[in-house]
This record gives sequence, C-alpha cells and structure tokens, in this order.
Amino acid sequence: DPRRFRFYNAMMDVEMLGAGEDYSELRDSYTIIITENDIFNDGKPFYKFERVNRENGKALGDGSYIIYANGAYTGDDPFGWLMSDFREPDPKKMHNKVLAERVNYLKTVTKGEKEMCKIMEELVEEGRLEGIQEGIQKGIQKGRLEGIKLLIAAYRKLGMSDEQIIEQIASEYKISKKEVALYVYAE
Repeated sequence: DPRRFRFYNAMMDVEMLGAGEDYSELRDSYTIIITENDIFNDGKPFYKFERVNRENGKALGDGSYIIYANGAYTGDDPFGWLMSDFREPDPKKMHNKVLAERVNYLKTVTKGEKEMCKIMEELVEEGRLEGIQEGIQKGIQKGRLEGIKLLIAAYRKLGMSDEQIIEQIASEYKISKKEVALYVYAE
C-alpha cells in the first residue's frame, strides 16, 4: 500500500529534524521498497517517485523520494544479479560475495541462526515482513544506507573505480557526491 510508505517517509522526516531546527536542515529522504513482483509491469529494475507539479511536470524539490525496486528483475546487470542473489537459497551460487558470506553465516552458524530468527521476529512484529522475497522496508535510513552499500559492492565487482561509482550513484539518486564518497570510502 503506497500510503504505508508515505507514512514511513513522514516518520523518517520527524526523526531527522530535531525540535527547533530549521527546515533547511532536513536532509533528503529515501524510502526503498523491494517488491516480490514487478508491480508496475514495465520490466524495469526501479520505479522512482517524487512529488511533481501535474501542470508543468516540474519536481517540487522537497527531497522526499520513494523507490520501488523490482524484486523479480532478472537483468544482466548489478541490480539483476543482486535480485537473483536475494532469490537464491544457496550462498555458493550467489554473485555478491559479501552477501553470500553473510547468508552462509546466518544459515550455518548457531549464533547466526539465532540472530536471523531475532531479525525475522522483529520484522514480523513491526509488520514489515511480507514474505522472504516480497521485500523488506526496514529501518528507513538504514535501508537507504544498505542499498547504497550493496550498489557500491556491485559496481566494484563490475570493476568501476571509486570515482565512477560516486558519479553514478550521485547522478542516479540525486545524492551529493560528498555524501556518496563517505559511503564509498567507508567500505
């Protein structure tokens, strides 16, 4: 339900801005939803939304974005490989080594099993678990950060330089190069 994601965006805004702070301090917010199916039936990996003036088509520029990621996407590109990894139960068959190692840990190590169960229970309690492949919109800002980290890892796997990665992500998601650089060089 799109209204649920509108609510998540609003909650994120409330958490970002402290009492008495000026609205200009409000950072851009991204809600990223990974859906099990291509809910718009256009075969695209992403569907990006922002508030737009219906009369002239110009963006409002309020810094609020919602991105639906098509979990059924199977393209031969970093996002297609990532979605394939999300559907793949065997970590040995995954493209992304970081994700494969984490999934292997969660599936095979006793502590990992407990951790995975705890995460799943929390997601169920919060009403954000809609099935393993339906997509998880967890911890709004954390989801954005994790998404960016996964993109960085995928782009690195393709052999892109840090500078190319910064350019690509900043341009595609309207994030400052400085902010993207913080994520890139933290990896």
